[in-house]
Amino acid sequence: MADGSYPLNSLLPPQRHLAEELGVSRDTVQRVLRELRAEGWIETRQGMGTRVVRAQHIHSLANDRHPEGTVTLRSVIDRAFGRREVTLDVFTLTCESLDAHLRLQIERIRAGEIAPRRITLRVLSPAQSLSLPYWRTSDLADDELQALSPQRRGGGARALHALHAERRSRGRP
Repeated sequence: MADGSYPLNSLLPPQRHLAEELGVSRDTVQRVLRELRAEGWIETRQGMGTRVVRAQHIHSLANDRHPEGTVTLRSVIDRAFGRREVTLDVFTLTCESLDAHLRLQIERIRAGEIAPRRITLRVLSPAQSLSLPYWRTSDLADDELQALSPQRRGGGARALHALHAERRSRGRP
């Protein structure tokens, strides 16, 4: 589905055909279909088949290159937050720049410039125990860490949670 083989509102082939196409057992196909149904990607109706009811936009940073060959995080984040459903899967060595961009988007939401219905953020970063060739916020001495504002200490995710709580208190999802 992610590559567009089965677009929004299309019917999936029968389970037997999917198993053959993907080279897996029918058991595996059934398990994956249950997970996709539970996550809201597909609907199955007896006698009608299985229909794709939610699409995913996959974006590559290669499309965001500037003439100098650089890629900017801001253009990717701005484009993602311009959609009704925001889904970001991020691999990063540090979260400082991501946090800053998330806070900018939260301000845009509060100002009414954008109104995403749903925001999903998954971040994969190295374990704190891994030795890296640059400093991390956790490497700072306690007095240096206290000098950083709460927003600078992983505040992007906390700010998203606060925004969610704020919207729920106003009766908005």
